[in-house]
Amino acid sequence: MSFVKENEYKQYIQKHFMVQASTKHLENQNNIEYDTNNTSEELLDAMINNKENNIDFSYIDNETLSNSVEYERDYFKEYKMHLCLYTVDQTLRLPYIKYYLKKEETYVFPSKQIEMKGMIDSVSNNTEGKVDSIFYNQIQTFYHAITNTNLNKDKYRGFLENDNNDVFVFIDISDEMFDMPNEYEYIIIDEILNSKVVRNTNVASYVSELFKTYTFLQTVKTTENIKVQFPKIGFICTKNDEGGYQNILKDSEDQTLLLYPKVEIENSKEAYVFSSIPLSVEKIDMLYRFACFIENFDNQDNMDNKVFEENEIQYYALENKDLFSILS
Repeated sequence: MSFVKENEYKQYIQKHFMVQASTKHLENQNNIEYDTNNTSEELLDAMINNKENNIDFSYIDNETLSNSVEYERDYFKEYKMHLCLYTVDQTLRLPYIKYYLKKEETYVFPSKQIEMKGMIDSVSNNTEGKVDSIFYNQIQTFYHAITNTNLNKDKYRGFLENDNNDVFVFIDISDEMFDMPNEYEYIIIDEILNSKVVRNTNVASYVSELFKTYTFLQTVKTTENIKVQFPKIGFICTKNDEGGYQNILKDSEDQTLLLYPKVEIENSKEAYVFSSIPLSVEKIDMLYRFACFIENFDNQDNMDNKVFEENEIQYYALENKDLFSILS
């Protein structure tokens, strides 16, 4: 690597990735309290280490979201609706959350202004309960415009608001099958909170702030009220001619990675290896992104993942395919 390219690379990494923690998940740094009784710890370890165990879990359902637009509202303000479409991915050993964000100058939630006139007329005519119906109809219309499908009301979870009159509407699309426009992409919680960048495009600050403020948005919980870690972002690697690591790149934007290569890491042991950050700024848009469960657990003898560093870059070595999943 030339000195110019090395400097360019270092500056890129410092700008986009050095803000993230090296090995810890943000939810473990925000003083979120886990159930620490022995039964719960043993239960979580059993669920993690048992690859065939099905986990009953919840996300958002048990938290308090608003469902009434009408309550104590200034209808003459301008409000913006942000559609927060999420999926609970259950393809791995543990479930995790991913959100559809739209790539503009930054990654954002799709949004539009809320039309207030109908609500104002309803309040003026003292039509009880009509405001919430008007609001939900606007959600339905916007959802259909993005997904080209009708909204199942059971999938609507409610909304959150901030002081800037932003209304964040949460909809579970886990069971939906539709093709999103090309500018939409699944983003995981680690990218929203920690790296705050997807390849070379930042995640909008208001998105990160929302998840930082409402910490229950970060985690899936089991029926025993145990919060499940979220996976880290990773970029799959092979070995280069010098024996170091290099990321696998796509030849085209829609290319699918059919085989995941294993590489030798130590004592002739092979594993799937992921870098925690891109290893080069060249063709960064062609990187494959993965969600990787990388936490080390107490039972070291049966540990099937490893975190290590080379040249101040963190890598994840995972032995089993049920610990990682391709995002794009």
